[in-house]
Amino acid sequence: MKKHIPNFLTLMNLLSGIVAIIFLASDNLVTASYMIIIASLFDLLDGMVARLLKVSSPLGIQLDSLSDLVSFGVVPGLMVYTVLNGSLTFPVVNSFALSGFLIPLFAAMRLGKFNLTAHNQKDYFIGVPVPLSAWFFISLPLIVNEYDAIWLYEPFVLSAFALLFGMLMVSRIPVVSLKFENFSLRDNRLRYILILTGIITAALLHFAAVPVIILLTLFSTFFIKTR
Repeated sequence: MKKHIPNFLTLMNLLSGIVAIIFLASDNLVTASYMIIIASLFDLLDGMVARLLKVSSPLGIQLDSLSDLVSFGVVPGLMVYTVLNGSLTFPVVNSFALSGFLIPLFAAMRLGKFNLTAHNQKDYFIGVPVPLSAWFFISLPLIVNEYDAIWLYEPFVLSAFALLFGMLMVSRIPVVSLKFENFSLRDNRLRYILILTGIITAALLHFAAVPVIILLTLFSTFFIKTR
């Protein structure tokens, strides 16, 4: 029975992504963003619970990737499409809006590559993880809602972000993993610094802290000792 608990949490990640798509269909970008935050919590919990219960299965690995593709690939892509096209409809498509589809396409490539090389990505990831990319895009409606930073929705800006994060997902850039094998300071110094910095930045900037934290995470690549 316990071996199914992580899979249930993974499916809740997928369900949250599906609900986010429903909110996008109503042009409710803010609530859709909150649903992806919830999906992220389930994505974090399924791995933690699997390690605590010491259960793992090939099915769980596949479910995790499929759920991540929907919640952290399809949803951000549709979000960009919705912003640039005006609504989640397809009869007349703004050419800039098509850039949103780059996100799920690159996310699928990233997840496929990860499944083949996961054994080499324990201390750090190769390329920007799909959930990290998703957090950037789902933070934008929340930042616009709080700070009225409407310039983030400019077609050139949003299309450039879609292309940039798509390329980062399939890049060879090492990105620190926040998964703890133990809690010693010596082995996790960089992780603790990132988490502490993230908490302080979030307290000061709220959702505007998300792009800052992502930038710091990418900058931390210079301190990762790769094999």
